[in-house]
Amino acid sequence: MTVKEITKVLEEALMGNYSVRVNVDEAEDELKELAETVNTAIEFIIDSKRTCDNVSMMIQQNPYPMMLLDRNFMPIDVNAAYEKLMGYSKDQILTMLASDYKSRRISGDNTETLFTAGHNTETLVEIDFKDGRKLFVEQRGVPLRDSDGNVEMGLFVFKNVTNEVIEKEEITKQLEQIKVLQGRSEVIVQENPMPILLCDKNF
Repeated sequence: MTVKEITKVLEEALMGNYSVRVNVDEAEDELKELAETVNTAIEFIIDSKRTCDNVSMMIQQNPYPMMLLDRNFMPIDVNAAYEKLMGYSKDQILTMLASDYKSRRISGDNTETLFTAGHNTETLVEIDFKDGRKLFVEQRGVPLRDSDGNVEMGLFVFKNVTNEVIEKEEITKQLEQIKVLQGRSEVIVQENPMPILLCDKNF
């Protein structure tokens, strides 16, 4: 086999045709090493695709909102639950610009920690959309390592906690208002010239 024929086999594999291999025995002596390398590369491509397909299937079939993110913070894949959470289609999400929404870490780990330190992350995030919608989500990240141990992708799972956060904020506001009213009551009692006694219902 010539260099051109060997190259064609590799190109076919890159295009998705994995049925063809280089016949090492038919390659010229000086091309046998190249032929073996191409066959090894094809097997690697097949294994990588199988891994990606398995990850994609796991994401799509999961009832929890999930997103696959690369180390440049670009979304690679999302599932139907994530589409529902965000209110946009998959195509829209994968082509969104930074100006389409704003995300703010309220507590927990930075997203980049998953890629730099290579360990799981937990974060509470606020997401504000241009149309005025607001979401609070718990974000849990899992690093996905390649064959060399490098973290090139991260799998993120989300939980919508918007109602819980809003209710907690409302309770906090009410407690602050009660505290203010208590302070005002104490001022009235202290500054009133008439004798005043405060008592509970068991007095």
